[in-house]
Amino acid sequence: MKALIHKLLGSMGYKVSRLHRASDGNGAGMLHFGPYNITTDSGALIDYYGWHPNGNQFLGRLAASLGTSNKELGIIDVGANCGDTAALMRSHAGLPILCVEGDEKLYSLLQKNLVPVPNVTLTKCYLGEKTGPMSVKIEKAGWNNTLVPSTGSDSDVQIIRLDELSHPWLAKRKVGLLKVDTEGFDVPIIFGASKLLAASQPIVAFEYNRENMDAIAEPGLRIFPYLADLGYEGLLTYDSTGRYLLSTTVNEMGLLTELHEFIRPPQCGIAYLDIVAFPKSRTPLFQQFRNAEKSQ
Repeated sequence: MKALIHKLLGSMGYKVSRLHRASDGNGAGMLHFGPYNITTDSGALIDYYGWHPNGNQFLGRLAASLGTSNKELGIIDVGANCGDTAALMRSHAGLPILCVEGDEKLYSLLQKNLVPVPNVTLTKCYLGEKTGPMSVKIEKAGWNNTLVPSTGSDSDVQIIRLDELSHPWLAKRKVGLLKVDTEGFDVPIIFGASKLLAASQPIVAFEYNRENMDAIAEPGLRIFPYLADLGYEGLLTYDSTGRYLLSTTVNEMGLLTELHEFIRPPQCGIAYLDIVAFPKSRTPLFQQFRNAEKSQ
């Protein structure tokens, strides 16, 4: 199966090589998404969008697929960082967005960046699978915050399940899209949102990063039967440059396991996968969106 995936990637024009990033967060600059200008202190983020113009663009297309003006339908952006993905999604659709970011420096930057972006609400917290304090070592603070659980750490952060997040925004609308990009904590965060997923059946877009998941002892693959139990089926996958890779379902555990092994560092040049899960109730949209993504 691994050889088949390599052959598939080659037929699609992929060259398997290591994705290079800036070594630290230094390098302030400006990112542009439609009419919105986003300031960042991360040279890595600037490099990412500069080298990969398709990076994260599927999020904008997903937002647009939900409609442009339904104020009763909203988007949750977990791991909002400096506001790049919120601005990107807003440039495609006028849906309300709730941005969730726990890093102090990033949250301050997020507040400044999203002032001119309409109908965006911010909340500062760390989400996870279980509510309570967690001892962590914080890596890449202020530009790509990564929490690594550590029993010997002097840093404690408060974690809350998304299902237990009390915010007026959540009471006003149904969630149409849940985006999670949290440097390895994506799967635990989605596990902490079972009630929301069952009630609203949002499309779920999340990063599947083996290197970061391995660092926090997150097995990863448990997410797919979990989503199946909550009524999800169709999956779209993208490589770390934002290029469409393939479609499958939550039940195809053989293929998903091979993909999981394929992106095991340091063998593979694909740094991570972005995965989009559609509920069965959205099967027509899944099929329509998949067909459109193939031609991107």
